[in-house]
Amino acid sequence: EDLDATEHAVIGEGEESEDDDRKATPCKWLVFVLIAWASMTVLHIACCIVPIILGRRLLQVSPLPVLHDFNAFGLGYYLVWEAVLCVRYAILHLHMVADHRMWQECKTGLVMGLKCALIV
Repeated sequence: EDLDATEHAVIGEGEESEDDDRKATPCKWLVFVLIAWASMTVLHIACCIVPIILGRRLLQVSPLPVLHDFNAFGLGYYLVWEAVLCVRYAILHLHMVADHRMWQECKTGLVMGLKCALIV
């Protein structure tokens, strides 16, 4: 009799946790969708605002007249694009330098290994 009561208690606990999971799942999805929406909104705003701010600052410093925000956006977008390309090329350059150094170390190790093999 005691074993039957324990089995029923375990089954009852499992059913309650499944019900809790079923109730919590829509809330989890809602939170996920809200976080995704907020992230995309911030990203889109940043993609529009940052180039305009950069373009306005550069146009204020330069002798060029500020006609409207479209010019500022184009100039700022170009600056952001160039910055991304510079970072990309710097990373590629660092990888090439690292690969070259690795090859030099491998070549040095190979030469020393061959010299040791020939001496022995």
